[in-house]
Amino acid sequence: MAELILYSEEFKATAVKLSRLAGVRVQDVAQAVDIHPFMLSRWRKEARKVWKNISSGGSFRLHWWLAEYVAGELMLEKREVSDARWLTPDEICKLDGTFEGDRMFFEKVLPSLTA
Repeated sequence: MAELILYSEEFKATAVKLSRLAGVRVQDVAQAVDIHPFMLSRWRKEARKVWKNISSGGSFRLHWWLAEYVAGELMLEKREVSDARWLTPDEICKLDGTFEGDRMFFEKVLPSLTA
């Protein structure tokens, strides 16, 4: 039976930070700290998550992630996205049917990410 290893948040953050250095490969960091590259990739993804919100009825979950546009055309996955458009934070707060916690995200969290 495989042994369950729990890693501290500090260990995860350090591994993620090392893996984001210029010229450093995820595989090399994973090998150096003795973890599987998939685990480090998952930690990197989790580190970019900035907000999670659940609808008041509990039926829907909304996750906000940091992303970096590199190049090319942005493509929507039609099975996952029914509508997409660019909006300002003020426009989003005026929409009907948004999650209650979204207003706090756009008023408090987003400004700290773009500063």
